[in-house]
Amino acid sequence: MSTEKRWMRFQPLDRLGDLVETKLRAVASGARVEGTKLEIDPNIIQRIVALSGGHPHLIQLLGSHLVERENQDPDGLIGRSRAAKHGGR
Repeated sequence: MSTEKRWMRFQPLDRLGDLVETKLRAVASGARVEGTKLEIDPNIIQRIVALSGGHPHLIQLLGSHLVERENQDPDGLIGRSRAAKHGGR
């Protein structure tokens, strides 16, 4: 049995925004192929990074939740709350 230490390095938080944006753009691109217009709220990218603290599993969960929510109640925009779109109603 090896006693060698292994380290995991996470990407710096400032680079995670690029990763999140790339993944969400891939989802939007796939939607366009299927004939659905889908946009990404630019504020959601940094929000995901901030809420996750850079933890990869949390980034995955937050992204999956946003996509699942859009699939269940489509409005053509990933990330903006329903209340914000309707003037707080």
